[in-house]
Amino acid sequence: MNTFMSLCMIVKDEEKVLRRCLDSVKGIIDEIIIVDTGSTDNTKAIAREYTDKIYDFKWKGNFSEARNYAASKATGKWILVLDADEYVERNNLQKAIDEIKEHQDAYDMYLATIINFSGKNAEFTAQHRHWRIYKNDGTIHFYRAIHEQLTKANKEASVGESSLIIYHSGYLSQVVREKNKIERNVPLVQSEIQQSTSEAFDYFNLGNELKRSGQIKEALDAYVKAYQNKKSIWVEWVPFCLCNMVECLISLERYDDALAIIYDAENIYSNAVDFMYYKGYIFLIQNRYDDAREVFEFILQNKEKFNAIIKSPDFRDYFPYKSLGYIYEVKEDYENAVKHYINAINYNGYCLESTVNLINILKKFHSEEEVFSFLSNHVFPKENEELLQQLLVILLNKGLITLTNLFVEKYFKNNDLVQRLTNLKLDIITGRSKQFYQEGEIDSKILLSGLNLQILDVADLIILYRSLEDCLSRRYLEIIISNSNLSNLLKIMNNKVDDITDKVDTTLFLYLIEKCIIFEKLEIIDELIGLLNQHIVYFDSNIYLKLGHLFYKYGFVEVGAAFYQEIDVKDYDAECFINTIKAFRKIDALDEALQFALLAIDKKVNDYRIFKEAIEILMLQSNNQLKDYIARIALQIFPDSNTLKSLLVA
Repeated sequence: MNTFMSLCMIVKDEEKVLRRCLDSVKGIIDEIIIVDTGSTDNTKAIAREYTDKIYDFKWKGNFSEARNYAASKATGKWILVLDADEYVERNNLQKAIDEIKEHQDAYDMYLATIINFSGKNAEFTAQHRHWRIYKNDGTIHFYRAIHEQLTKANKEASVGESSLIIYHSGYLSQVVREKNKIERNVPLVQSEIQQSTSEAFDYFNLGNELKRSGQIKEALDAYVKAYQNKKSIWVEWVPFCLCNMVECLISLERYDDALAIIYDAENIYSNAVDFMYYKGYIFLIQNRYDDAREVFEFILQNKEKFNAIIKSPDFRDYFPYKSLGYIYEVKEDYENAVKHYINAINYNGYCLESTVNLINILKKFHSEEEVFSFLSNHVFPKENEELLQQLLVILLNKGLITLTNLFVEKYFKNNDLVQRLTNLKLDIITGRSKQFYQEGEIDSKILLSGLNLQILDVADLIILYRSLEDCLSRRYLEIIISNSNLSNLLKIMNNKVDDITDKVDTTLFLYLIEKCIIFEKLEIIDELIGLLNQHIVYFDSNIYLKLGHLFYKYGFVEVGAAFYQEIDVKDYDAECFINTIKAFRKIDALDEALQFALLAIDKKVNDYRIFKEAIEILMLQSNNQLKDYIARIALQIFPDSNTLKSLLVA
């Protein structure tokens, strides 16, 4: 029997993912070729379960050389290229093979769709097209050291569109860290740029690597060079490059520049949803909720118009639903918020953000038993223990005692460690820890296990430490906290300020205060604020401002206002102004609210919400002349705001 298709792979230390890949093709692909470039784990042993065609190849820092070597061992008429961290759906693979047979050699190579999963739980997806199937006739080979491409000798290859979908997990956060992909890839791309005659594509690849590493400004520079040197706007990577340029500009808070690209790109790639989504996302970041809602609802109501996707299918449904859930929640339209959050979760069951926000809304109107019954039947994942554990941590940190107990009883009834740690955390929340743990010491191992599983954190340990008298457990806690980022706070609590060499970690201090608010640990809050006031030199200068924000967030307006009063008005930020304005409006003190809004506008605090608050107050006061003046100022900053335009007409 003739070999129709050979799978060619190059691998190194892929024991965690190789079996998944090979299981997805076993029995469908006629021949499997594995080229190993220096594995030190069980990769080759796993490969032997599927094929005896395993070859060693000395790694030379060039992916194309390794891929071409693998192809030289293949006997199939066609070659399929997969990496170990990729896999296919079996029926889809069979369909793609049948298509090639039906085409009867009409094409030299085929483009497949690559779906890339990223994030901690594969909660984000991006896609692109790439040559992955080609004729094994000796005329086609790979070139480039990295991000390798196929080329045909002597003439241009004919390219077909395959229905094959390849799923790639290589950009999941943990995988990238473990394999040091960025450190490996950047030098290869830079070397390719020095040798290449096609700099545009190489700069695009360099931008991708720099962006993944968090070097956003450098990535943007690379993307700009790539775009400037492009041969055509219709080259496949160009719209992807524009998407990444927009994302970099958003990260750099250069929103006007990002919108300029978006408006141009929308006209060129009018059937792609990506740029429309980016526009709505920028409006959302700018707190332009009505403008953002208009964009996201347009996307959802016109899905058929957006029949092309450049970067992510999530831009057409999942992200708009999630964003609309948040917008409606901010507007306190909870019915619509719930509807959109549930739609987001239906598209992406890993969306912890939507799940958490849904819980926040439901518990306003229903008992924790009712919330659990609904979520366990319709929302909570049934078989993903890692995700369930993350949800457990969230429920505990929100102080939802009944919901947590029901959750553990259903999903962790056979996990003694999780149950024990949950009980310890609940004791910390309810204040039972002081009495309970004087009867028996807490094992230091259980504390470390709790930190490792993130069921406990250092803020929990501070609360527990504060509740215990001197005992062995308290000394265990002191050792652990002393080796954390809250060690300086512990020194202040124990009056050892002479040992402090740096400031208290602001983020963790605020997190501790927030936990004490949620857990209703008012005595600890009073103690911590007293220590702050007494030792302010060991805290960042903006600590009062951030504490004000925090207490406003949880409805403690008077406490938040007291912290704001400790700050000079020249140091007010947008959040400070907006909280103060809303607090005055809530008690119908419109003149005072307007005074702060106008002060913010005069100080050029260009936050959309402040302009909108000022305009709404002036409308209530029937001061149309000043209202129109403020609206015109706002439109100079946000010229594309349909909401502001409508207010100007009103």
